[in-house]
Amino acid sequence: CVVSYISLAAWDFAANLIARNFWLGWGFAALLGATGLAVIIAVFKDVFALRRLKNVSDLKQSAADAITYSDPDLARRTASQIAALYRSRPDLQDAITAHKAMQSELVDGFAIVDDSERNIIAPLDAQATREIERAARQVATVTALVPLAMADVMAAFFINIRLIRNIAEIYAGRGGLFSSWRLLRSVMSHLITTGAVAIGDDWLGQVFGSSLLAKLSRRFGEGMINGALTARVGRAAIEVCRPLEFRTEPRPKVTQILQ
Repeated sequence: CVVSYISLAAWDFAANLIARNFWLGWGFAALLGATGLAVIIAVFKDVFALRRLKNVSDLKQSAADAITYSDPDLARRTASQIAALYRSRPDLQDAITAHKAMQSELVDGFAIVDDSERNIIAPLDAQATREIERAARQVATVTALVPLAMADVMAAFFINIRLIRNIAEIYAGRGGLFSSWRLLRSVMSHLITTGAVAIGDDWLGQVFGSSLLAKLSRRFGEGMINGALTARVGRAAIEVCRPLEFRTEPRPKVTQILQ
């Protein structure tokens, strides 16, 4: 109802403006039409992005069922769907071809899923890890060098949001506004569920205790802590967006990322 009221009010304003000034009125009408078209495109983009996120979640469940019940047919269907998900990625074409060539030689469900992880998902893990490293460096640098009280907090917030979106693009394609909100909520829920938000003093001591920068400067120490939190957010985003659970490939560790 609200959208209809706003649309009618805008159209009435355009009609009255056309009656007063022909060119100005039609210019406003054209701008109004372009805005409506942009909104429609954004809605379809969000619907498509939400569908891709759901497909990734379904693939993860299908792969888990194929491994649990040792179902090679389900594993092959899941592997084919994973290959189809990334068929438009030029950097994965050789990996997808190698994976398809191995399908006839694999008979166990877990072996088929594991081969998908090694050939197709592992390169994506490397890209996602590089994104996390880049974001952690940016957050640590901003925290250490920006003297303003809230500026570093806001910068870290937006860098983390961008990190989650970038990881989602790596695994599931570009998202929209509502899909990004759903993804952010899923990542935060994963962090809370796994207890990754809480970082104890013992853990901090193990990671930062030998750091010379942390001893010399309080701001550098805070930057390293914020970088560690960013790395944990990125790792949670991988867990949410990755279409397969970690089996053959090592799970990213915050200490290794921070090194």
